[in-house]
Amino acid sequence: ILFRHSRLHGVTVGHRDDFLAMNRAIDAHALKPVIDSYFAFGDARDAYAALPRGEHFGKIVIDCV
Repeated sequence: ILFRHSRLHGVTVGHRDDFLAMNRAIDAHALKPVIDSYFAFGDARDAYAALPRGEHFGKIVIDCV
């Protein structure tokens, strides 16, 4: 790390019990993500170009099927 001038960043994610409770709530209330737009896999560059514009409301999906 010292000779390569690397940086190490930790990531915190919370407790497993909270994650399981969140998933039960999502299932119990049939929550679905808000999808703004779908892009075919071949149009992935267009999807990534849409992100910095910030005009979307919800998720931008790249469909690989």
